[in-house]
Amino acid sequence: MNGWSGVYLHDTVRTDLGFAALGYTIYTCMMTAGRLMADAFVARVGARWFVRCAALFVIGGMSLVLLFATALMTLIGYGLLGLGVAGIAPIVLREVGHRGSGKQAGPAIAAVTTLGYFGSLCGPALIGWLAQLSTLRLALGLILISSCFIALFAGQLTGGHLHRER
Repeated sequence: MNGWSGVYLHDTVRTDLGFAALGYTIYTCMMTAGRLMADAFVARVGARWFVRCAALFVIGGMSLVLLFATALMTLIGYGLLGLGVAGIAPIVLREVGHRGSGKQAGPAIAAVTTLGYFGSLCGPALIGWLAQLSTLRLALGLILISSCFIALFAGQLTGGHLHRER
């Protein structure tokens, strides 16, 4: 979102530059709030359901952004996106770390982290390339597609609740 949220608001939704900057601000504020609340929700519903619901927030938020393309709906969509993506990576990393014991946990965490960084680096470039071939609106559909995969594969998580230290 940091690479394309403002561009989308300015070029597609046709807002001024000052308003376009508000999109990323809302996204990051909601992401911060989501990170602060994620562990409490995981403790109640488990990792599997949390990640699945978080992916649905991303799908819902991106759907608002792409289907309506109005300033208000785009801002609401960015807020939902921020809430959704906030806890996915930390919870998945925690789950991966708990799956293996000792020597297995480190490489598993490294592999997941590497995939995350790869997506962070290549995702914006891929969206830009696809936007040149079509439109930014269609290119951002990649976020919808990837979120559907996250929702589908959330079932691979253990689904366990966070364990409190005694």
